[in-house]
Amino acid sequence: MKLSRKAIPVLLLALTSVGGGCKQGAKQPEVDIVQTMSHPALDSLRVNMEAVLRTSGYTNFVERNAEGQENLLPAILRELDARNPALIVAITTPAAQAAVKVAHVPVVFAAVTDPVGASVVPSLEHPGAIVTGTSDAWPYAAQLQLIRAIMPNAKRLGVIFNPSESAAQHGIQQLKLLAPAQGFTVVEGPINSTADVYGAARQLAASCDVLLIDSDNTAIAGEAAAIKVAERQKIPLFAGDSGSVSKGAVGAVSVGYAQLGTETGKLAVLMLRGERNIPVYVGLGAQIVLNQDAAAKMGVSLPADVLKQAQHIYMESVP
Repeated sequence: MKLSRKAIPVLLLALTSVGGGCKQGAKQPEVDIVQTMSHPALDSLRVNMEAVLRTSGYTNFVERNAEGQENLLPAILRELDARNPALIVAITTPAAQAAVKVAHVPVVFAAVTDPVGASVVPSLEHPGAIVTGTSDAWPYAAQLQLIRAIMPNAKRLGVIFNPSESAAQHGIQQLKLLAPAQGFTVVEGPINSTADVYGAARQLAASCDVLLIDSDNTAIAGEAAAIKVAERQKIPLFAGDSGSVSKGAVGAVSVGYAQLGTETGKLAVLMLRGERNIPVYVGLGAQIVLNQDAAAKMGVSLPADVLKQAQHIYMESVP
């Protein structure tokens, strides 16, 4: 969803506070949450993270969502930092990058693909005294194996990605490294904004056998356009997260974002209780997620053995 210029001041000023004090007369610590955009996977992460915090007695949340407009993140973080909250939770790489540059309070990040490469932390084991979080690094080797199992004759893999995003840089490097072992040639479809996704998808569809949305927020935010092209051109589009599959990609080997939210919540509780120098949690337990409705629309037949391996199968795409 795009925000008009008139809507921006409302975004920056409006508060979403939940709950009050945990004890009579006690001031509830404020936890400020910043999300780069709305997306099923990220939303499930945030909901589970908040559930852990509530269970531990922390219920005073202030939420912000840039709705895909990453240029708003620095201003959002400055405004939140000025509130002097007990903790800032930054969801996705762009939000985390903005948070660590601006915040003077502890930061817990979530769903950051390559925290070290994005300069969010110096190392996963020693992220710093008041910064930690969770990584959603995609299992690229398993993703390529899934695509090969579904598309045994495919040769050219068209990847839509934003070269300026750290997560995309990490993703394209991994794909180029691992694709040859599965018999794929990677064809790059660089974009600068979500508005470029449709054109990149059309261009790649003309010369490739398979399309893939890389692990950056720009490409994921514009995935609806890529799905439309894939359906029209009858070329399968894959993703790397369950949320994108629910919206119309054929399949993914996805990190469990709900579980990642739970782990993020645990780290947030530790930080709020005064613990420091907490190592970064790297998401594990990836699962195969498929969408039969999307496969049919894109002219793909899902093999029986792949269907048996899937942990979740969507029968219809979520609008």
